[in-house]
Amino acid sequence: MQFGVNTWVWVSPLSDAALRELAPKAAALGFDMIELPIEAPGDFDPAAARAVLRDCGLGVSAAAAISPERDLIHPDENIRAQGVAYVRECIEIAHAAGATNL
Repeated sequence: MQFGVNTWVWVSPLSDAALRELAPKAAALGFDMIELPIEAPGDFDPAAARAVLRDCGLGVSAAAAISPERDLIHPDENIRAQGVAYVRECIEIAHAAGATNL
């Protein structure tokens, strides 16, 4: 069994600087993985995150932040479309960061 921690435990939103500080801390605490919350695409560089986590020996998971403006089942087609666009972007970010799931 592996244990992971979402960076929301320490910081929101996640930034490159915060991840460089938190990844070694999470590894030292015995976590196997870090979950990267994607609040707003662009908050952190997924390729840089992948390198930092690899260097710390940590696996990667990603979390989407589905807000009312990203509601995938909302009756308003525009809101649903925003949600779909956001999830597609999250998939790309997760892949670039080396995440095994979203």
